[in-house]
Amino acid sequence: MSQQRRDVNLNPAEQMILGIDALRKAVGVTLGPKGQNVLIDPEYGGNPTHTKDGVTVARGFCHDDDVADSAAKTIIMASLEMNSKVGDGTTSVVILAAELAKHILMLPAGRKRSVLDRLEGLYAESCRVIGSRSEEITSTKKSLLQVATLACNHREELADLVAETVAAVGVDGVATFQQSRSGYHDKDITTGFHFDRGFLSPFFVEGIGADSWDFADCFVLVFDGNLSDGRSVAPAINAAMAGKKNLLIIAADVVGEALATCVVNNSRGKVRIVAVKAPKFGARRTDVLQDIALVTDGRVYNEGAHGDIARVEPSKLVSEGILGTASRVIVSAAKTVIVGGAGDEEEIAARMNKIRDELPHCDEMERMHTEERLARLAGGVGTIFVGGRNDAEIKSNMFLVEDGIHACFAALRQGVIPAGGVAYKWAIQVGREYEPTDVDGQTAKDIFLAVVQAPLEQLISNALESGTPKTATYQIIGEMLNRGVNVGYNILTDKFADFKKTKLVEPTILSIEALRTSYGCGSVLGTTAAALTKPRDKK
Repeated sequence: MSQQRRDVNLNPAEQMILGIDALRKAVGVTLGPKGQNVLIDPEYGGNPTHTKDGVTVARGFCHDDDVADSAAKTIIMASLEMNSKVGDGTTSVVILAAELAKHILMLPAGRKRSVLDRLEGLYAESCRVIGSRSEEITSTKKSLLQVATLACNHREELADLVAETVAAVGVDGVATFQQSRSGYHDKDITTGFHFDRGFLSPFFVEGIGADSWDFADCFVLVFDGNLSDGRSVAPAINAAMAGKKNLLIIAADVVGEALATCVVNNSRGKVRIVAVKAPKFGARRTDVLQDIALVTDGRVYNEGAHGDIARVEPSKLVSEGILGTASRVIVSAAKTVIVGGAGDEEEIAARMNKIRDELPHCDEMERMHTEERLARLAGGVGTIFVGGRNDAEIKSNMFLVEDGIHACFAALRQGVIPAGGVAYKWAIQVGREYEPTDVDGQTAKDIFLAVVQAPLEQLISNALESGTPKTATYQIIGEMLNRGVNVGYNILTDKFADFKKTKLVEPTILSIEALRTSYGCGSVLGTTAAALTKPRDKK
């Protein structure tokens, strides 16, 4: 097998720094409440994007030098990793990683490992200090509004929507967002166990005078397989008639005579019936069916394990706990909601704890499925409809809402610390207190202080008027360091403030994960001694 030819560059540091600096400048201008927008030209036509969302700017970055572009892409990968873990803080990762990589690249090769070993200890101690000062918050709108206000760039109407939605669904719920059709902001909160599958036939709602099948006091049959024979649904229908209840049937599919039998019996009105196709496929479908059975205090019926359902006596479906129950079921063309399931709360809580334990071991796709299961069991999903006067404003608002949602959930799960760059102030204090015992230790201290001060410099620089001397930025940072432990610089008021007292907070995990992710990325880039790139077309 032939291998593609590559150009070999044995001294790539200068070109790498070129790409790293370009990325940092492009992304850095977006940092903070007074950060600016970046214009991104679309790669394949369409409309350009105007955004101050750091990860979006990073995704759109491209350098015309191969080595410079590859170095920048390494940092972009780290920022995307940060975004997948936390949902925010990507600009800080770019700034921190770029600063660290530049300093390490300029060191003699023989000293790099020794300096990095000492740096690793400083990073670890900073994360420990930040974590030790974290405080929990409650899932009330008032508490979450403090987090959402900062994450939504002080856009009060967006922060209010985010805080109200996240408070309504709770820490295990799910909050999503989409473009509003009306142009105005709005929200929709769904309670109860729900999934995105609707009735299998419109005849289930014909004659009801509504767009959805909405009835109280229901039996729920959860069937792992296809129902096609009319006799297979007869026992459940007869059990519902005997118990004077309505009936929801959930199966992999309901077709042919089985579907016709359900429709006919529903139209007669003696018992209201609706059939729904189970969500997902394969193992994920099995997970959802088991969760539905748990919530309704029923059992998943599998003919391979339990025999032909057509032969089961209707009374046994009830007495053996095969049919679950719910106080109300609402089924539209695209969604099913089960309210007031009879499942045991302790068993549901145990299932949720088990699912939470699985989360750290999931990849990104599996994580989405696992979080959806948690949200369904918790019984809360909120959708924020984001409006605006034009497409550019809607896109900008959607980026802010996304940041607000991620920040609120991160705060609920990991706690909060004062905002305003206070976390990096604490890291600077850790660096200042470090007492090196040799030259490499002193170099590590100097590099660490320069790195953790970089986000503060960018934050303040973005807030000052154009042309302001760099010394003004250093004066503000110096004053900030000389004040109380929770005092930061309020960009909007141009004053120092105790951010703990003023309730301006951010998720603890943001700064901790930014430090961890940027160290991993910056140390790898800084120890790069050669680059292999595809040869350019000489035409």
